[in-house]
Amino acid sequence: RTLLTNKEEENNGSKMARTLIVFALLAACFAAAVVMTAAAPARPKITEMFYAGFEVDIILPKEKRTIHGRGVWAADQPEGRNYEMVNIDEESHKHYNVRSLLRFDLHKSYEVLNNKTCHERDESGEMPSLWAWVASADYEGNRTIDGKWYDVWSLRKGYANMTVAVTAQTPDEPAYLFVDAPEKNSTVRFLSWNTDKPVESFFTVPKECARQQDSAVVAQDTSLGCVARSLMMQRAAVWVNNRVPYNQQGHYQGYREDCSGYVSMAWGTSKPGYTTFTMHEIAHPIAKNSLTAGDVLLCASEHVVLFGGWATSDKSHYVAFEETRPGEGTVKRVTPYPYWYNTGCFKPYRYNSAC
Repeated sequence: RTLLTNKEEENNGSKMARTLIVFALLAACFAAAVVMTAAAPARPKITEMFYAGFEVDIILPKEKRTIHGRGVWAADQPEGRNYEMVNIDEESHKHYNVRSLLRFDLHKSYEVLNNKTCHERDESGEMPSLWAWVASADYEGNRTIDGKWYDVWSLRKGYANMTVAVTAQTPDEPAYLFVDAPEKNSTVRFLSWNTDKPVESFFTVPKECARQQDSAVVAQDTSLGCVARSLMMQRAAVWVNNRVPYNQQGHYQGYREDCSGYVSMAWGTSKPGYTTFTMHEIAHPIAKNSLTAGDVLLCASEHVVLFGGWATSDKSHYVAFEETRPGEGTVKRVTPYPYWYNTGCFKPYRYNSAC
């Protein structure tokens, strides 16, 4: 009787142990499911129609300083209209001021640099999406920013790492936008976000652009004469083949090893090369349909890419030559027009000395 009781107790103990193991496994599976669910929230679906106010902090590693500014962004992509304005507080960095207006409904775009010079160009087709890059972004998890939790999505492509932060309560509304690039790191904090249709006044042609543009703007780099496009592309291929790294402090063939130094080299300008802020001094805006090898897609405050020709018949993608960032360097690859992101900033330009 005692032996039977002991046996029963032993069996009962084994059953209880197995039951506990099963419960433990189920709990672990449930916990893993919760973690997986938390690690993969719904991808943000940011509207292409909005108007927003924001603050921006720009870290300039080379200068070891941070500058501050404010701006407005209004978009009505279905109607082909987009307006972006940034005003920097520091007088010494007013060249970062920019007003950009896309009016695809008028087949025009306008860009005012430092509240002075207006660049006007013809546009065709449909206005590019502003937030399409988010569809290719990777979920980076939760991150605390200014003491609050956000879901963070990032895309590392081209010259920068693009990151958007959203809350769990408003996953389709950007709270922060980070643009981490070699030359500067920008943090945009949205102060307001409204998805109503923007008022017409946002899309008024800037007064600086309403005047007839001075044809004398096509000044040439006096160090050189006419430069053949075939020669430009031959020069560009050398850096790609030699995998010249990105290094703003370095020089290759006498030119800076960065995006604007690379284009300056291909164009054959004076050394060590122009910057994205000064490149418009030796180039002029052109229409998308006029792009040909040796032209560029220029975002004056960010980056410049050498155009190598269309990769698709519908002109939605092109062959880009660019100096991107440390670790990647000079590359040649197919790129969506006008770029992976910052689509309202990149505009087609042509070197004044091209032939």
